[in-house]
Amino acid sequence: MISASVLKPGWSVIIHSVICAFTLLLWFCLSPCLFITLIISLSILGSFNFVSNVVKKLFNEAQIYQNNGDLDLAARCYENIIKKGLEDAKSLSNYGIILFQQGYIDKSINLFKKSIESYPYESDLYINLSNIFKFNNELINAEILIRKAIEINSDSIIALNNLVSILIIQKNFLEA
Repeated sequence: MISASVLKPGWSVIIHSVICAFTLLLWFCLSPCLFITLIISLSILGSFNFVSNVVKKLFNEAQIYQNNGDLDLAARCYENIIKKGLEDAKSLSNYGIILFQQGYIDKSINLFKKSIESYPYESDLYINLSNIFKFNNELINAEILIRKAIEINSDSIIALNNLVSILIIQKNFLEA
């Protein structure tokens, strides 16, 4: 048998295509339902790739606007991601930070609470919400949230530093 590595690069693609086509034909002959399911699955995977690219593009745009201080345009990008139902923990977190920076404290808090419901194991969401509560001088809520962030990611230096800062504000120097 000839090894694919011995052949020129163009041949390996042709051989791979022939093998794939033969496999699909065999599946179709043996089980038409399985074949149709496979084709639908491949179509869905292809559309996920397209959706993923759209989200990446919007997310990258939003980060550029955010880094340049254009919070309104960044917020619009994150809103588009959310409206399309394509949000992830990072998009929600960044949008929550922007809302906070724009002075929409309650909206920011609600967004972080909602995002924690969707992504309960993302320590950054707890850290950010804790910081908002700390800013509002709601130290008990801030402490609870930061401890949850540490529970999720005990290596997070940011979370550990935030806990120390909350404990110092509470004058709990012994534990700090």
